[in-house]
Amino acid sequence: MEKEAIDRIEILDNGELFLGLESGGSLAYQYIYRSAAGVYWDQEKKGFISTPMKEWDVLKWFDQIVSTVKSELGVELSLGKSIS
Repeated sequence: MEKEAIDRIEILDNGELFLGLESGGSLAYQYIYRSAAGVYWDQEKKGFISTPMKEWDVLKWFDQIVSTVKSELGVELSLGKSIS
């Protein structure tokens, strides 16, 4: 299984949770939307984003992104050493 390190965690102005990747990711990550799990790839920011957080809190969305990326893309996300 491929591994990616998260280097940024942000709550964006529009209420989405953003997990940035140290490596800058892969173009193949854009297809995560097909899972219909509320997780998307942001090519410009180089990370995964949630839909706006309404019913779920940050921890639930973090878990949702990590588990969806693992099951749909075969990529294990973990916290990087330089997380901000």
